Amino acid sequence: MSARPSAPAPPFARALAQLDRDETDWQNRLDQYSQAQAQTTDSAALQQLRQQLFTPQEQQRLAAAQAVRKLQPAPAPR
Repeated sequence: MSARPSAPAPPFARALAQLDRDETDWQNRLDQYSQAQAQTTDSAALQQLRQQLFTPQEQQRLAAAQAVRKLQPAPAPR
C-alpha cells in the first residue's frame, strides 16, 4: 500500500518495505490508543494500555503524534 515510485535495489527495497510495515504498525497502535481514549476516562487503564502498546521512547512521542493527527485533513471517502 506504499506510494513508492519504483523498486530500488533489493537491499534498499527490503529496508523501505520494513519502514512501511513499521509505520503501518505505529499508525494502527495510535488508532487503537485513540479509540480507547474516546471510550474511557479511566487514567489508570489508559496508562496500562500506553505501556502495552508503546515503548518508553514511543510514549514520549505519543502526545505529539496525536496532535499532528488532529491537524491533518480527514481522508477522502472512497
